[in-house]
Amino acid sequence: MNETLNPIKALVGVIENMMRGKNIAPETIKSLEKIRECCLNEMAGEKKKDSSACEQRIIMAIISDAENALIILENLLLKINELSEEEKKLYIVTVHGLKSAFANIDERGLSAFAKELETAACNDNTGVLEKETSLFMEELRTLIKKYKPEDEVEISNEDAAFLKEKLLTVKSACEILDKNTANDALEAIIEKEWPKHVYYILDEIATHILHSSFKKAAAAAEGFTSRASPTRGISTW
Repeated sequence: MNETLNPIKALVGVIENMMRGKNIAPETIKSLEKIRECCLNEMAGEKKKDSSACEQRIIMAIISDAENALIILENLLLKINELSEEEKKLYIVTVHGLKSAFANIDERGLSAFAKELETAACNDNTGVLEKETSLFMEELRTLIKKYKPEDEVEISNEDAAFLKEKLLTVKSACEILDKNTANDALEAIIEKEWPKHVYYILDEIATHILHSSFKKAAAAAEGFTSRASPTRGISTW
């Protein structure tokens, strides 16, 4: 991860500026709120470890936005020469959000590419959109592969036991409304490498905790661990 993500205080300022933007998609706002909460916890001294877990969460939130953007752009590309006003606005909002996000993980080339497409859409330059959108989508797929763990990641029995232990810690902490302990356990998990479906459930749990939905967070953690058995193991979770 690039060193420009530090200090955390500077990053919080950037995130807050992004959240005040006019063309920010609701999904991006939710991701930014989660990232901001993580970073504020670091600043307040609630997190005793380094910023690697926070940085990993930032990356995963941005990659999730990139995946959502791919779906939107794939649909819009089919009719790129005849977008309605509503569809054009959706295109602009989508690439605008990516432009800001990519700048914050030092993917400045992709950020500039997104800005180019945003400008073209604002100016109704369908020639540029038709030619460049598919190329931009290929760059998004490359970025996702670069940062996102593949399903082929193997989990040892030791790591499986560690994951289950930490998720049970999350469950217990949420049952007594202990947000700090739950977040500490989640960040300990994030420091290791997992298959992508594990990151999905961690993101769900983190979102529930962020919004103080402790019952939902505890249920999600318990539900995930209960899918494993001594004979089946984590690969079937």
